[in-house]
Amino acid sequence: MEHALHLAAKHFVEEVAPTPASVLLKNMADEDDDDETTDFEVADTAGKALALVTQIRKSPQARTFFQQCCVEVNEPKLELLKWIRTRWASLFGMLERTLKLRKVSWFLL
Repeated sequence: MEHALHLAAKHFVEEVAPTPASVLLKNMADEDDDDETTDFEVADTAGKALALVTQIRKSPQARTFFQQCCVEVNEPKLELLKWIRTRWASLFGMLERTLKLRKVSWFLL
């Protein structure tokens, strides 16, 4: 039973995993320059959240600045959680924490 659950979770994570930049650039080059609306995939949003978390967690200065931003917007000083590919629940935790601290994320942008 655990194996089946793991396989289902792995398939889900693969579907929402961030799209590699090379694939995005290729898709953009293949599209016509129409005035149609652009549809965003779930993976694009998850990729942006992952990039933000990775960038902040990468350096101590960025973490300190993030903590200062938390204080400025009256949010609790929480760490952004990292996505660990082998732990399928960590993607949910990362996205949940990012949404919880979205005021700080908007402040940074």
